[in-house]
Amino acid sequence: MDRIEIRNGATGELKTFKEKELLRKWIDEARSIKITPDPSQEKRTGFRYSANLYEGDQLKFGFTDSQIGNVYILPSEQLHNQLKSLFES
Repeated sequence: MDRIEIRNGATGELKTFKEKELLRKWIDEARSIKITPDPSQEKRTGFRYSANLYEGDQLKFGFTDSQIGNVYILPSEQLHNQLKSLFES
């Protein structure tokens, strides 16, 4: 990945991170987070943070702290904290 864009869902503020070592470390840590699909897949809106991972100008992977792809996930404080930590760095 060349960059990660994190958006704060409350403010709409977008931050971009491009430092290779920071990206590598963040991705390695994020991989260990256990994600559980929400048994209720009813449509909903909103998120606290979203992340888009890019290679060049191509979006490779995007998610929020409440949805990955078309699957809603149960709240994960670990995922939220991971996104918030990068956003606030």
